[in-house]
Amino acid sequence: MEHPRSSDRASVRERYDRRVSATGGDPLARLARWIRPGSTVLDVGSAAGALGCLLGSMQRCVVDGVEWDIEAAIAARPWYRQLLVADLDLSSLDELFCPGRYDCVVCADVLEHLRDPSLQLRSMHRLLAAGGRVLVSAPNATYAPLVAELLGGRL
Repeated sequence: MEHPRSSDRASVRERYDRRVSATGGDPLARLARWIRPGSTVLDVGSAAGALGCLLGSMQRCVVDGVEWDIEAAIAARPWYRQLLVADLDLSSLDELFCPGRYDCVVCADVLEHLRDPSLQLRSMHRLLAAGGRVLVSAPNATYAPLVAELLGGRL
């Protein structure tokens, strides 16, 4: 996984800056609807904070996050109680965050970027409070816009 060049600010914004409506069909909006209002949530792969913004403003959740790209994390920071910058191929989530703290851990379109996603999935389990759950989404490789990005070398 390569970090975007610092000088390429426009492409970082373009890649990570998205708006999510609570009632929309976007995968983040669909995941958000599974989360109870007032929950404590860990957003794995926060990007520019779209999920944190939605959960905090619409559902009054307390949201922590982790993001590997520092520029995206800076953009996301206002929406998170705690936001760490870390490479999840080098760090374990349960080393970064307190065990048993979260009602929900959200991993939206992140696992496919990790060398060994099973390590992070096991650590997510340890972060959950009693009755907590992990919500995961992965991109649909047959979705036309994704195929276009792949063909253009932009994934």
